Amino acid sequence: MGRALFRSHEREDSDEDVSVVVLGKDDPLAYPMLVGHLAAAGPGLLVDPYLQLDELHMVVVSTGLTRILVSGKPRHKRVVASMRAYLDSASLPRRVEARASTALHDRVLIADAEEQVLTLGTSLNGVGKVTTVLSPMPEKAREVLRADYAQLWNDAELVGPPTRTMQEDEAEREDGPAAK
Repeated sequence: MGRALFRSHEREDSDEDVSVVVLGKDDPLAYPMLVGHLAAAGPGLLVDPYLQLDELHMVVVSTGLTRILVSGKPRHKRVVASMRAYLDSASLPRRVEARASTALHDRVLIADAEEQVLTLGTSLNGVGKVTTVLSPMPEKAREVLRADYAQLWNDAELVGPPTRTMQEDEAEREDGPAAK
């Protein structure tokens, strides 16, 4: 992937406006600012290998993100199990699907409806504890990242919620979220 981005950069200089957001260490507004950016993205994919249960809860109640991709490595097993139990709860306000992959490293936000792809320099649990940046990706990088993370998502193991039937999905669209 790195070579593809490098070749893309060599071929064409970009005049795109790239607005980087700095989230400062010990800044009490850093985490709320990040949540605002996640919410503004609407439906999409958040990739954070080290996402914790409390951050998953924040995503469910404060954003419109629909998919979460976390680490499937053995040391993250306990967190994944807690996420599985959480996502299986009938009391959640909306459905968010989580999957686990052992092939993750970077933190990425990929909005479905927009051309927006952002990278985050640290996991959500580090925002406000260390200085980090939320960086939009230029067009060529967005294309590569969208394709790579679509493949990672397809190959990842389902964490939750349990797979539903097409009839359950149709009923939810017609009636809103229903109890399991």
